[in-house]
Amino acid sequence: MNATSRIIAATLFGASLFVAAPVFAQGGGGGGAQAQAQSRIQAPDPSEVSDAQLEKFSEAQSDVREVRKDWQDKLQNAESQEKAMQNRQKATQEMVEAVRDSGLSVDEYNGIAKAAQSNPEFAKRVQDMR
Repeated sequence: MNATSRIIAATLFGASLFVAAPVFAQGGGGGGAQAQAQSRIQAPDPSEVSDAQLEKFSEAQSDVREVRKDWQDKLQNAESQEKAMQNRQKATQEMVEAVRDSGLSVDEYNGIAKAAQSNPEFAKRVQDMR
């Protein structure tokens, strides 16, 4: 997995923890990459996020949550580190596709998630879109 893929994976897993939340790779040892990826995310000004973007975000969150649910057992019960890494890569790719299929870029998705994590009023607005 190249550096960009790791950042995307860490970011998506992390946000998917919010309300579905960006998407952190499960398992040990990823905390530093996750924190670094989270710090690079540019959160938009909540007042500049349109309802249409929030609808796309809500759709993407739901889809990412489903992907995480589908892969959870495979990630936790992998027979080896190599198989766990392969599963993580496949899960990450599916999450990236889910975000892009919603009409958002991964950066837009992660930015909205970060804004919601740091702004309770915006988080409520995101929750209300569900």
